[in-house]
Amino acid sequence: LQLRSFNATHGLPSGCKNVIRANNRLYFATESGLVKPTPDGNRFVPDPSLGSTFSDASRGILLLRDDPRGHLWISGAGYHGTLRNPGQPNAEWLPMPLLGAGLEDVWVTHTDPDGVVWAAGPDGRLVRFDPSLGAPRPP
Repeated sequence: LQLRSFNATHGLPSGCKNVIRANNRLYFATESGLVKPTPDGNRFVPDPSLGSTFSDASRGILLLRDDPRGHLWISGAGYHGTLRNPGQPNAEWLPMPLLGAGLEDVWVTHTDPDGVVWAAGPDGRLVRFDPSLGAPRPP
Protein backbone atom coordinates (compact mmCIF):
# COMPACT_ATOMS: atom_id res chain seq x y z
CA LEU A 1 0.00 0.00 0.00
CA GLN A 2 1.37 3.38 -0.98
CA LEU A 3 0.19 6.62 0.58
CA ARG A 4 0.92 9.91 -1.10
CA SER A 5 0.13 13.45 -0.03
CA PHE A 6 -0.45 16.31 -2.48
CA ASN A 7 -0.20 20.06 -1.84
CA ALA A 8 0.57 23.37 -3.56
CA THR A 9 3.87 22.06 -4.95
CA HIS A 10 1.76 19.58 -6.94
CA GLY A 11 -0.51 22.28 -8.39
CA LEU A 12 -3.27 22.19 -5.75
CA PRO A 13 -4.65 25.58 -4.73
CA SER A 14 -4.80 26.48 -1.05
CA GLY A 15 -7.97 26.03 1.00
CA CYS A 16 -10.56 23.28 1.26
CA LYS A 17 -10.69 20.37 -1.14
CA ASN A 18 -13.39 17.81 -1.80
CA VAL A 19 -13.38 14.56 -3.78
CA ILE A 20 -16.78 13.89 -5.33
CA ARG A 21 -18.19 11.09 -7.49
CA ALA A 22 -20.97 12.34 -9.79
CA ASN A 23 -22.24 11.13 -13.16
CA ASN A 24 -19.89 8.14 -12.94
CA ARG A 25 -16.71 10.15 -12.71
CA LEU A 26 -14.47 11.57 -10.02
CA TYR A 27 -14.21 15.33 -9.52
CA PHE A 28 -11.66 17.19 -7.40
CA ALA A 29 -13.31 20.37 -6.11
CA THR A 30 -11.30 23.22 -4.59
CA GLU A 31 -11.79 26.82 -3.52
CA SER A 32 -10.36 27.72 -6.95
CA GLY A 33 -12.62 25.41 -8.96
CA LEU A 34 -12.18 21.94 -10.39
CA VAL A 35 -8.78 20.33 -10.86
CA LYS A 36 -7.73 16.95 -12.24
CA PRO A 37 -4.58 14.87 -11.97
CA THR A 38 -2.18 14.87 -14.88
CA PRO A 39 -1.86 11.56 -16.77
CA ASP A 40 1.25 10.65 -14.77
CA GLY A 41 -0.60 11.39 -11.51
CA ASN A 42 2.13 13.69 -10.19
CA ARG A 43 0.41 17.09 -10.49
CA PHE A 44 -3.02 18.70 -10.59
CA VAL A 45 -4.18 21.07 -13.32
CA PRO A 46 -7.46 22.92 -13.97
CA ASP A 47 -10.28 20.61 -15.10
CA PRO A 48 -12.36 22.36 -17.81
CA SER A 49 -14.71 19.37 -18.30
CA LEU A 50 -17.70 21.39 -17.01
CA GLY A 51 -16.64 24.63 -18.66
CA SER A 52 -14.00 27.24 -17.89
CA THR A 53 -16.30 28.97 -15.39
CA PHE A 54 -15.71 26.09 -13.00
CA SER A 55 -11.95 25.72 -13.54
CA ASP A 56 -10.52 29.22 -14.06
CA ALA A 57 -10.20 30.07 -10.33
CA SER A 58 -13.10 32.55 -10.50
CA ARG A 59 -15.44 30.24 -8.51
CA GLY A 60 -14.69 27.86 -5.73
CA ILE A 61 -16.71 24.65 -5.57
CA LEU A 62 -17.90 23.28 -2.26
CA LEU A 63 -20.67 20.99 -3.52
CA LEU A 64 -21.15 19.06 -6.73
CA ARG A 65 -24.00 16.54 -6.79
CA ASP A 66 -25.75 14.73 -9.63
CA ASP A 67 -29.48 14.19 -9.86
CA PRO A 68 -31.44 11.34 -11.51
CA ARG A 69 -31.52 13.24 -14.84
CA GLY A 70 -27.73 13.57 -14.92
CA HIS A 71 -27.79 17.32 -14.17
CA LEU A 72 -25.28 18.64 -11.64
CA TRP A 73 -26.06 20.81 -8.64
CA ILE A 74 -23.02 23.00 -8.01
CA SER A 75 -22.46 25.40 -5.12
CA GLY A 76 -19.71 27.57 -3.72
CA ALA A 77 -19.35 30.71 -1.63
CA GLY A 78 -22.17 33.06 -2.65
CA TYR A 79 -23.66 31.02 -5.49
CA HIS A 80 -25.39 27.79 -6.48
CA GLY A 81 -27.11 26.43 -9.55
CA THR A 82 -27.86 23.50 -11.80
CA LEU A 83 -25.77 22.56 -14.80
CA ARG A 84 -27.95 20.76 -17.32
CA ASN A 85 -26.26 18.46 -19.82
CA PRO A 86 -22.85 18.83 -18.14
CA GLY A 87 -19.83 18.41 -20.38
CA GLN A 88 -21.95 18.68 -23.55
CA PRO A 89 -22.00 21.48 -26.14
CA ASN A 90 -25.61 22.23 -25.15
CA ALA A 91 -24.81 22.54 -21.42
CA GLU A 92 -26.96 25.14 -19.69
CA TRP A 93 -26.26 26.87 -16.36
CA LEU A 94 -29.35 27.75 -14.30
CA PRO A 95 -28.16 30.04 -11.49
CA MET A 96 -29.63 30.44 -8.00
CA PRO A 97 -32.90 28.44 -8.24
CA LEU A 98 -33.16 28.28 -4.42
CA LEU A 99 -32.57 31.98 -3.74
CA GLY A 100 -36.32 32.53 -3.44
CA ALA A 101 -36.26 30.36 -0.31
CA GLY A 102 -33.37 32.34 1.14
CA LEU A 103 -30.55 29.96 0.19
CA GLU A 104 -27.50 31.49 -1.39
CA ASP A 105 -24.84 28.96 -0.39
CA VAL A 106 -26.02 25.35 -0.56
CA TRP A 107 -24.13 22.89 1.60
CA VAL A 108 -26.04 19.69 0.86
CA THR A 109 -28.61 18.44 -1.64
CA HIS A 110 -30.59 15.29 -2.24
CA THR A 111 -32.76 14.73 -5.28
CA ASP A 112 -35.66 12.28 -5.08
CA PRO A 113 -36.33 9.99 -8.08
CA ASP A 114 -39.26 12.25 -9.07
CA GLY A 115 -36.94 15.28 -9.33
CA VAL A 116 -37.85 16.98 -6.05
CA VAL A 117 -34.73 18.54 -4.54
CA TRP A 118 -34.03 18.86 -0.82
CA ALA A 119 -31.32 21.34 0.13
CA ALA A 120 -29.81 22.96 3.21
CA GLY A 121 -27.45 25.85 3.73
CA PRO A 122 -25.21 27.25 6.45
CA ASP A 123 -28.06 28.77 8.48
CA GLY A 124 -29.73 25.37 9.01
CA ARG A 125 -32.65 26.15 6.70
CA LEU A 126 -34.13 23.13 4.88
CA VAL A 127 -35.72 23.72 1.48
CA ARG A 128 -37.90 21.51 -0.72
CA PHE A 129 -37.91 22.45 -4.41
CA ASP A 130 -40.20 20.79 -6.95
CA PRO A 131 -38.98 21.88 -10.43
CA SER A 132 -42.12 20.44 -12.06
CA LEU A 133 -44.07 23.36 -10.53
CA GLY A 134 -42.07 25.96 -12.46
CA ALA A 135 -39.38 28.42 -11.53
CA PRO A 136 -39.36 29.69 -7.95
CA ARG A 137 -40.32 33.29 -7.27
CA PRO A 138 -37.80 35.70 -5.81
CA PRO A 139 -38.23 36.63 -2.11
